Amino acid sequence: MEHKIVKLVFICLVFYMPLNAQYFIDSPAPMAMLQGDYLVSMRVGPEGSLLVRLSSVPFDGFAIGISYGGEKILGYEDPLFYKNPGIEVRLLVLEEASLVPRVILGFDSQGYDWDSKKEEFRVKSKGIYGLLGKDIGIFQVGVGVNYNTVDAETGFFGGTLLNLSSTFSIVGDYSLYPDEDDGDFLGLGARINFEGVLLQFTFRDMTGKKTDRALDLGYTGYF
Repeated sequence: MEHKIVKLVFICLVFYMPLNAQYFIDSPAPMAMLQGDYLVSMRVGPEGSLLVRLSSVPFDGFAIGISYGGEKILGYEDPLFYKNPGIEVRLLVLEEASLVPRVILGFDSQGYDWDSKKEEFRVKSKGIYGLLGKDIGIFQVGVGVNYNTVDAETGFFGGTLLNLSSTFSIVGDYSLYPDEDDGDFLGLGARINFEGVLLQFTFRDMTGKKTDRALDLGYTGYF
């Protein structure tokens, strides 16, 4: 078990850099995908959870990514690593134009906040999804529909980014599974982005019984 912890900590130290606009908070954002771009991110969340995500764009309009982490990585309790890594694929169907939104089709198997009692993620993975996005002045807006392949459920999601300056933004994110009693999930946060390095602090599950907090660190570069 110790060697797994050492390995994960090593990955986090090597890639100690945050998110571009790949996600609003938990929902995918309509990011541009240019050949050679890569993104590295790390999330520290409730219950000592830690999630590392790597993504790259081998061709214009096509991105692939992988993520892995676990719960109780930080703290005194024995860590609980996720059974499988998360896989992500994105395909740009239509580029944004003056009156036309960006259209993206994707698949994302990564959920968030594992519930050991229910044996499922509190925030379900998006699974197969379609996303429409548009930049409107200082706003970036995205809305989408998804099909969670694990539970065979259809959901809806959306997010917005308000750019108050070249380095500081306010971000919001909402997901909904209509067939579940507690299937909605709202998040709000603040983002600092400087020369490809990102720091984001968010309040999550604001419509639930207990709001949690998360810190995202990320970096986007080009190779």
